[in-house]
Amino acid sequence: MHGKLAIFNPIFSKKIDLLIFITPTIIASILILACFRLSFYFPVSFSYENIQIYFYSVYTVFLMVPHSYATFYKVHDDRTMFDGAYQIEFKYFFLLVFFSGIVFFKLPRIFSVVLSYADIFHHVRQQYGWMVLSQRRQLTLSTHESILDKLMIYNVMITPLLWWHFNPTNFGWIQKNDLLFFNSPLCGAITIGIHWIFNLYFFSIYLYWYLKGKQFNLGKILIILSTWFSFYFGILNFEDGVKSLLVTFNHTIPYLFLVYRYIGSPNRLGHKSPRVSNKSWMSFYLPLVFIGLLISSLQFLKIKKLPLLDGGIAFAAVTGGIFHYFFDTFIWRFHRKETRLTEFLDIQGQRFKKLGHQ
Repeated sequence: MHGKLAIFNPIFSKKIDLLIFITPTIIASILILACFRLSFYFPVSFSYENIQIYFYSVYTVFLMVPHSYATFYKVHDDRTMFDGAYQIEFKYFFLLVFFSGIVFFKLPRIFSVVLSYADIFHHVRQQYGWMVLSQRRQLTLSTHESILDKLMIYNVMITPLLWWHFNPTNFGWIQKNDLLFFNSPLCGAITIGIHWIFNLYFFSIYLYWYLKGKQFNLGKILIILSTWFSFYFGILNFEDGVKSLLVTFNHTIPYLFLVYRYIGSPNRLGHKSPRVSNKSWMSFYLPLVFIGLLISSLQFLKIKKLPLLDGGIAFAAVTGGIFHYFFDTFIWRFHRKETRLTEFLDIQGQRFKKLGHQ
């Protein structure tokens, strides 16, 4: 009987959910182990510093840049992004880019800090969004369970990040020294203590519900666990770019799949995007990889005689990231008016309205 209590309520389907939420963590772990092994057994050919550079370059081309620029697909095909309140927000984006360019050239340190925290914020909001999507696939959801889940998903991300701020390292979020550190090991220890206390409380409650015969959403728990594994081990145990893949793999792969599935989906009236409907995965993905190759190639160029042009190339490279951070934030604001994306994800469907969720 108890075996039937663990119900998998998928966001897309059981196989796809496991593929995009669990598999990236496994792949990142294998790659991290492989990097350690190569640098240990072949220290001359595969120094650990060189592996970081090579791997980061490949990751930038095939995942980081494509996932940022995939946002252009979403904004182009979701016409509601240009209507009403979203039209105002779109205008704000251009103002944001303009002032960001000024800060980039005049105050590069401030620019890198603000950019890193914007990146962190959109990471946290996306993982929160996936958890809520899974949560809303449940047929029943009590207020206690809803609040507990939301506190848990924030706990598994925020407390490791706070610990990092209290235990400075030589590695930053995007680049070195791009976070505001406060050296206090005691505060860091207290933060992790709170982290584990809440973890214990969360799983104790779910164990109690399970023993009482209450069904629980296994898909939602797996999203929480994969997020916890990537943030906790990726931040507390690692200090370099290769190991941070635990966090970034969990972020980029699900988002790429989300946009791919979304742009070809019919809206409520049955209309599809005329430009991208029925596209294959490769026709969606390869243009994004080309952009990644172009941007990465330009970033490696050092135009010594034209420093302004060199800086312009660098700023153009991060503009896609700014665009992604800005608009990706609105995906997970479920109280906003309905868009094609929220229709596709069934966030405001009648089934959930009847349950009284806002």
